Amino acid sequence: LAVLDLDHFKAFNDEHGHVAGDRLLIATAQAIFDSVRESDLAARYGGEEFVVVLPNAGSTEALVCLERIRAAIAKANVAGASRGATASIGFAVFDPLAEQQISPTALLRQADAALYRAKEEGRDRVVLAEGAAPYSSTSGIFPALTNLALQLRCPREVFALLHAGQLFPQLHHFHQQLWIRRLFSALRSARC
Repeated sequence: LAVLDLDHFKAFNDEHGHVAGDRLLIATAQAIFDSVRESDLAARYGGEEFVVVLPNAGSTEALVCLERIRAAIAKANVAGASRGATASIGFAVFDPLAEQQISPTALLRQADAALYRAKEEGRDRVVLAEGAAPYSSTSGIFPALTNLALQLRCPREVFALLHAGQLFPQLHHFHQQLWIRRLFSALRSARC
């Protein structure tokens, strides 16, 4: 899954006008369409962002395709503009054997984080997401509760926290069990 953002699109619009900006969006869509496989899916995500889904593509195959898209966008000519644009792309690879519980939202957030890294590293590049995607959109609760449990001194308090299902009733039972396993692992390594 890749998230693509046109670099300095607002400045392009300001310099060349919104008609040229619309033409740039059309040229970008064409560059993406010409660069992907027939089985791939691309869509405008909003503003100057696009999402590309590359089913069954590993990181190497995805990188080749996304570099092809990036290069095609850089070469695109836009009528009414003295220059084209560049694009920054972040992508994440879903491994169904290793990450069966990853939600599409979590994978999208991982690709989006890689996009921001591409921007921070100078734009006009493709960056692969690092690390595992979070397990759910509420995954931030796990480190917070684990840290809280590690700060507790009394075993009864830790036990009470383990029964704190009411703290996160929106989580699926699997995620509650996962948090409990992570907590026990953290407690074991901290020798509590």
